[in-house]
Amino acid sequence: MRLSRSGASHAVLLSALACAAAQAQPDANAAGSQSFSLVPRLSATVLLTDNLRLNDAAKDRAVVTTLAPGLSLSLRSAHVRAALDYSLTGLSHLKSDQKNQTQNALNATGYADLLDRWLSVDARAQIGQQAISAFGAIGGSNALSNLNRTETALINVSPAARGRLLDLASYELRGTLSEVRAKNSLVGDASGRALSLRVDGLRGTQRGVSWYLRSQTMRNDTKQARSTTTSSSLAGLRWRPDIDWLLSASAGGERSDLASSSQTSGVTYGLDATWTPSPRTNVLASWQHHSFGDSHNFSFEHRMSRSALRMSDATSSSAPGAIGATGRMNNYDLLFLQFASIQPDPVKRDELVKATLQAYGIAADAVASPGFLSNTATLTRRQEAALSWTGLRLALTAAVSQTRSHRLGPQQGTGDDLSHTDLVRQQSISMGLSYRLTQDMSLALNGAYQRSRGDLPTQSTSLKSLVANWNARLGRLSTAQVGLRHSRFYSLTQPYRENALTVTLVQQF
Repeated sequence: MRLSRSGASHAVLLSALACAAAQAQPDANAAGSQSFSLVPRLSATVLLTDNLRLNDAAKDRAVVTTLAPGLSLSLRSAHVRAALDYSLTGLSHLKSDQKNQTQNALNATGYADLLDRWLSVDARAQIGQQAISAFGAIGGSNALSNLNRTETALINVSPAARGRLLDLASYELRGTLSEVRAKNSLVGDASGRALSLRVDGLRGTQRGVSWYLRSQTMRNDTKQARSTTTSSSLAGLRWRPDIDWLLSASAGGERSDLASSSQTSGVTYGLDATWTPSPRTNVLASWQHHSFGDSHNFSFEHRMSRSALRMSDATSSSAPGAIGATGRMNNYDLLFLQFASIQPDPVKRDELVKATLQAYGIAADAVASPGFLSNTATLTRRQEAALSWTGLRLALTAAVSQTRSHRLGPQQGTGDDLSHTDLVRQQSISMGLSYRLTQDMSLALNGAYQRSRGDLPTQSTSLKSLVANWNARLGRLSTAQVGLRHSRFYSLTQPYRENALTVTLVQQF
């Protein structure tokens, strides 16, 4: 599967819409249990900025108007789950020589049970704006002119077959195809495919000891760098000494060319532990030895009636594409975790979370490290902590994260950050405070600090930003927002300061 960079966004969009449309067909077997919603909307924004180009040496005061039609789709039945949110934004620049442009934004997921729980398909598609370099200009809004930002598109399709081998074991055979495309950029394009087989012993799954076998192979291709292939096979034992605990150990062999230009063989082994002392608390810890670098994952989640806390520390290999920009828990995820006791049904909880975010004026996606595009595989360690708290009128969100990305394999002149440095370090802190003035009106204040560093003195940048928003519901289906933003970006090559005023109206239908 190959897509040109110019057609990547539209190809991903059409694939996601086709998937959602196919899944939206009525399911006779799920009559009475199907939930479906489709909400079109239209958003209009006027932006006044004193630094459109994000360059203090060539400041360009301008007015930018945007018009963004969009839609949200949700479907849930006995055999199908789908969610899609898409918008097409048209930008028009006044008092500036910048060209008008369009931007796509998509977040779509889908699951379909095709053959009575034997064959299923998971699909995911995303389109958004992504920083190209960790050391280039960041910040502001997508309406600003930033040569360090590009539109990226991702699609991931994963069919799986599951079943039983007599009454001795269960199996899952899964294939995965993925494509990442960066518009107008030589960095970030990647194709991946994987095949895995897992066999689990059925005896001892509730209490006692059980066994499992796992085998997988993965290949990643990029246009600007070498391809990599990793394969492994291992056997493991799982022990559940108590209903709250699950322990496992595994060992096997693997072949990989991630750390060198040729395939090398080695042993792999690891330990896993899961502790669930209550429905509100979950602790996960795992460690695995690899020849190219050990990986681990630790996470702690705890929710209460008005708050949720999540902490994690994980190291894993990352395929070429967007590095360090995904996988974090945002404000939507925190509230979705927090409201599990209030509303166990996922569809109704989704509606509750979105209504809460809108009522308090909280951004669904927390401010965090913007990441960067890479043509090479990396070993990435990400540490983060996130907290949400909602009161009767006051709401608080906070997040802190740190990412360290090492290049795997020999250095190559691919034009990305990791071809000029062996390590990219990114740190971010963000905090948001929202207050409901009335049932239909709120104020929100958000502050953030982000920093990126490499091995060289010139590879050091930081951004401080402060955003204040007034949010109001004008009617049952219309909202308004007035915002002020101040940003300071520090860099040896292109520092900037930017102030902006935004006015946004959103009408749902």
